[in-house]
Amino acid sequence: MDFRYSAAAQYALSAVWKELIEGSGDGDAWLEFYDGAMPKTPDDSVTTQRLLVRLHIRPHTMRVAPDNAVLSGDATWARIVGANGRAIADFDVSTKKGDGYMAFNTTTFMKGGPVSVLTRMAIFSPMRRDDED
Repeated sequence: MDFRYSAAAQYALSAVWKELIEGSGDGDAWLEFYDGAMPKTPDDSVTTQRLLVRLHIRPHTMRVAPDNAVLSGDATWARIVGANGRAIADFDVSTKKGDGYMAFNTTTFMKGGPVSVLTRMAIFSPMRRDDED
């Protein structure tokens, strides 16, 4: 099944996501990776899940700064936290062979080991985009 947005729709959705992530506070926005079961909704608190790594979402670019894992473990889901400190979205992560929204060569993070997201997050668009768009 294909679902494709027009250029105008992609631009409008991008503006909405940017406002949700960056425009709602004076703090930093984050991409956080956890083990365990994903909460029912982003409005639900993290309970027994462990934060494995927290990556800074750079303002105005939707690029994620690399950092090191704070704990070892297998990431199963991630959360986007806006500049106001509120959770905005949760999604599955998987290896490249899986069906998670964000795919990695491995989802096993080692404490102190590097974690990188190499492309800009185009979370509003199911279409693959050139990184220069």
